[in-house]
Amino acid sequence: MSRFGIVSKHIVLTNINNTHPRYPCSGIILISGEIIEDIILLNKEIPFDVISNLYKDWELVDYSDLYVSPGIIDLNVRREYEDFCQLTKSALNGGVTVIAVEKGYYSPLDTSSKYYCDVAHIAIVNDQTNFEMIDKNICALKGYLFPPSKEIRSIAHLQNVMKEAFNSGLPFFIDATLPDPRMLYMASPSRLVSVDDRKDNESSSSGLFAAAFPENTRGSSESEDSEDEPVVPQRSISLECQELKKLGRPSGNLSDEESEKHSKLKEPSHMIIEAKECDECSPLKKTIRKKVLSYDIYNDLDNRIKASQQNIEDLCLAERSTYSYSGPTSFVSIDTPNKFDNLSIITPSHIEKSTESDSSEPNSGSSTTTPARKRELYRPSPIIIKPESRPDASRDYKYHLANLPEHWEISGVERVLESLITDSKIHFQNISSAGALNRVRQLKKTYKSITCEIPAVHLFFNSLEVKIGDTKFKNTPPIRNQGNFNLLWDLIKMKGIDSISSQHAYINSQRKNCGNFQQALNGIADMGCSLSAVWTMINVPVSSMEQLEHYIVRLAKWFSYHPAMILNICNKRGSIEKGKFADLVVWNPKEKFVVTSDYPYSETSPFKDKELFGSIKYVYLRGKLASNNDEAYFGNEISPEHYK
Repeated sequence: MSRFGIVSKHIVLTNINNTHPRYPCSGIILISGEIIEDIILLNKEIPFDVISNLYKDWELVDYSDLYVSPGIIDLNVRREYEDFCQLTKSALNGGVTVIAVEKGYYSPLDTSSKYYCDVAHIAIVNDQTNFEMIDKNICALKGYLFPPSKEIRSIAHLQNVMKEAFNSGLPFFIDATLPDPRMLYMASPSRLVSVDDRKDNESSSSGLFAAAFPENTRGSSESEDSEDEPVVPQRSISLECQELKKLGRPSGNLSDEESEKHSKLKEPSHMIIEAKECDECSPLKKTIRKKVLSYDIYNDLDNRIKASQQNIEDLCLAERSTYSYSGPTSFVSIDTPNKFDNLSIITPSHIEKSTESDSSEPNSGSSTTTPARKRELYRPSPIIIKPESRPDASRDYKYHLANLPEHWEISGVERVLESLITDSKIHFQNISSAGALNRVRQLKKTYKSITCEIPAVHLFFNSLEVKIGDTKFKNTPPIRNQGNFNLLWDLIKMKGIDSISSQHAYINSQRKNCGNFQQALNGIADMGCSLSAVWTMINVPVSSMEQLEHYIVRLAKWFSYHPAMILNICNKRGSIEKGKFADLVVWNPKEKFVVTSDYPYSETSPFKDKELFGSIKYVYLRGKLASNNDEAYFGNEISPEHYK
């Protein structure tokens, strides 16, 4: 069909006629070739038959009860143990029409030219990169502050590389993780060892966890807060963690000091009293208006994130797990039992009886026992402590997470922000710490061109769901605790996070499902599940249909509109607008489905057997029905030249 139209009562528009609709609209999308020719808004009550008669020259498709959203643009994909054919097909079936791909950490490049969706290539750069020799088909650049594997080199002189990237005109993605090498070795001893040289069943580290988090993890943002500004007492969400409740930590009640501060905020001294003269009354009579101090929701978020950084939840859980493994301890004496072994409790009366019996023994030489003799008689025998079990740190995710603290990401973000130049277009990737992402949000007031993203898996899972030896969850950045999970959702709802990606990286079962967190390779296979996973988490707590439809529009911004702006392709993609490519996702947000073994990554994906909302029915790529068609290779390698 070269000229056709799509009719729906739920077209997700992020921008039309310079307005930004809050809810899906009813109308027709007229498509000519690859381009959207026009969008006509209609009343929802008009039946499809009437619309067909009005537009007889167009072949109309009825999707009245389904939602039509813009195609997803995934900015964070790493191709590892799969070819582009499988990768792009899985992406397309999940509603993804454009993927931004970087080369893998562990596997060689794939030269396959069969693409189901469009592919934007990312070049990894460092201090030795010749920016003048970068291929013209490269759509973005990416740098690492720390090498993720032996094959990737990190950036030493960050400011020089950022200047070169800025001069190239390409968007610059950066992995801002800046770890401590010693603690990183405890988490992944084979990180910088080639895959072929790794021993699957041998761990290089016998330690449990390296060290506690540093006391000062607040970051430089603390200096921005005024000392005179009253602090609202906030309980960190991370302290609501069920595991910490088992430890006996208070989570619901405020301390005495916090209660005192809380009561002070309610006193009249915290109200501004304004006096104004009344026109109708005597000048001596004045109206008194009380203005209660209001607290910005972003300041409230900052306070809760600071509070969460002060707790050592991950380390406490690892320590608690260590003690839980100890169990009962048996004590075995080296020497033969002495005469008091049968006594359960040694009291002064026992000692007196013992001295009397000793004095009555022949050849005692004295009627009294000397102090030295008493010490020799009652000195406890040496013992051997035999613990019944010992924890296996390599299989317990608590120890793995304790060696990957979030202050690594905060330190990396601070280093990047120190090197920023005016109008630098920087996009932060591979960050899971709410504190680090919040620091980026704070700097957006000064640097308008910096953006950040969060992988969908971090909005669906938290560390409590990772079982012993379940290495499917091993990733960099790691899936963090419940408190961080809640703060991430607060950030994204308050527009602190710009986009959502998949951070897909497929590792084969042999390298992934080894049960050893120190030896398993980093990467989570979740291509095609991102939209449904995030929508499921939104759909569960929200009951109002009006609010749900508003979030469907916001999903289009997180998955399509903002990624297109970051990748500099927003003039042709990212939204349903006149003159742009007809990249469309037709889906049913109300329909549930289960990720079964038919999913191509079911062996290594944590989404297997999960029930998700939001079933994707059809996907259009540049005006062509591309999904559910094994013979339709409509995808191409896109180039910046096409979007100038």
